[in-house]
Amino acid sequence: MVPRGKGLIVNTSSPGGANFSNTTAYGVGKVAVDRMTFDMAHELRSHGVSLVSLWLGLISTERTQVAARHMPRFDISTAETPRFVGRGVVALASDPEVMSLSGSILYTAELADRYGFTDEHGNKPASRRPQFGAPPQFRA
Repeated sequence: MVPRGKGLIVNTSSPGGANFSNTTAYGVGKVAVDRMTFDMAHELRSHGVSLVSLWLGLISTERTQVAARHMPRFDISTAETPRFVGRGVVALASDPEVMSLSGSILYTAELADRYGFTDEHGNKPASRRPQFGAPPQFRA
């Protein structure tokens, strides 16, 4: 990417980096991804490489589907699919102004609002911002 003078790196994370979730190790891992994204964006900006961290919602995978079958209270009806996340990455990669987002932490559902895409069945998962708040803003 550096020799080409352009590129996009997308890291995946979650609000677990800003709010207690699961365990200390989980939270430290998530905030490390977010901070690494910010710092790398700072270092690579002059080379035309942008970086973002995506805060994903609950993802409907084979594992979460099995869990939902065994735990009726575990509701995955509004979960994001991997395709939804992929559409967000494609939208970012297609945005000629993506550098303006470099170093940011973004909710996948809010990318759908920004770029106008939906999940695979036409639905749009809601942003988790009301539940978890705004992502942290790091400073150089």
